[in-house]
Amino acid sequence: KRHGQAHFNLDAPFELTGLGQLLTLQQRCDRLITFA
Repeated sequence: KRHGQAHFNLDAPFELTGLGQLLTLQQRCDRLITFA
């Protein structure tokens, strides 16, 4: 179980950062559309 938890802990940050980047890109697109 420890090995599985360690693997999950290593993968979680990458997934969170990926989601964060997608959200920031979506917000930028929304701002550009609103500005235009």
